[in-house]
Amino acid sequence: MKRRNLIILVFLMIALISVYYVIRHNNLKNQEEQNTDASEKVLSLELSDVVFIQFNLDGQQVDFVKDGDTWKLSGDDSFRVNASAVESAISAVTDMTSERTLEEIANLEEYGLDKPVQTVVLKSQEGTVCNIYFGNSNESTGNDYVCSDDDKTKVYTVSSSVAQTFTGTLEDYRDTEEETESTETDTTESGSTEDAGTTQ
Repeated sequence: MKRRNLIILVFLMIALISVYYVIRHNNLKNQEEQNTDASEKVLSLELSDVVFIQFNLDGQQVDFVKDGDTWKLSGDDSFRVNASAVESAISAVTDMTSERTLEEIANLEEYGLDKPVQTVVLKSQEGTVCNIYFGNSNESTGNDYVCSDDDKTKVYTVSSSVAQTFTGTLEDYRDTEEETESTETDTTESGSTEDAGTTQ
């Protein structure tokens, strides 16, 4: 009799465990469906609106400021800025779209957003400042977790290529074209002078 009761208890436990995992699976599936939206633009800012960008590059903080139609490196007027490189970095963020959107997030630590690996600050010509934070990568998809000051209860997963935009060096933002042209001009003028001297 005792053995029979024990067998019944074992079967009941197995049944309860099975029910538990089925319910848990369905809850997770429902949560996933609720948190998964169609691809959406993360920021409302456009490239043409931005006049300032700040981010960490190769271990140092860099600021690029737009002065009229020219981009400058804050604190170093002698640095010729490649405007295309700066605007490409801005576009990587302003054009950023989410793969998934997670709503009502209470703990940013789970996504590495309490201590972001990268923080990008954008400022519009109207004076609006937007901070974008990059956290951990999703082990399954390779996408990065991102949030902004607009709503820290909402976390997006975005392509890792966005954060990779900011993994170069400051030299990647230097305009070397004019320097090359200047060097070629100097070389040509020097050669012309030597030829003139030989002719005499």
